[in-house]
Amino acid sequence: METNLNIRKMVKKSLLVTFLSLIAIFNLNGQIQKKTLMVGGEMNIPFQNQIREEKTFYFNPKVGYFIVDNLALGITLESELYYELDHRTVSLGAGPMIRYYIGQNKLKAFGSVSYVASIVTGNFFNPNEFLSHLQPGIGFCYQIRPTIGIEALLGYDHYYSNSGHTQNNSFSSLHIGFQIFIPPINNDN
Repeated sequence: METNLNIRKMVKKSLLVTFLSLIAIFNLNGQIQKKTLMVGGEMNIPFQNQIREEKTFYFNPKVGYFIVDNLALGITLESELYYELDHRTVSLGAGPMIRYYIGQNKLKAFGSVSYVASIVTGNFFNPNEFLSHLQPGIGFCYQIRPTIGIEALLGYDHYYSNSGHTQNNSFSSLHIGFQIFIPPINNDN
């Protein structure tokens, strides 16, 4: 019974984050130019019930290209190092991301969705286990310079393994990172 309640709470959180992301994507306009290249990365702080002695470290580089003003398509690389007592795992993966920025000043809101497929190795998982990670989220980017931004993203992370391990895990997390925006050389559309 408690499991069903937890699943309902996770679904409600997921729907809320998705709804807010869609509002952000379709509501306002911004000023990051078409043909701008976005390069950066983030670290992740998961909000999970820490029942056991476990530590997880994430680093996720990203590269995106603005196909129109404010809308970037790109690739996210995901690396994760997980420790729990005597168990250790490493996860490496890649996948698509889409991001839309809103705002005319230094502080811009954005909606983001990414999907990453990873290979996981270590003594906690089966060798070369497949793990997928879906993450919708909303965040803010503060541009300390027109080409450099510091970001905070509140994401809803859902992990799924289809390789025999029963890790189907969902939680909210805070991602802190930076982006470098490389504008196009010329302004021809």
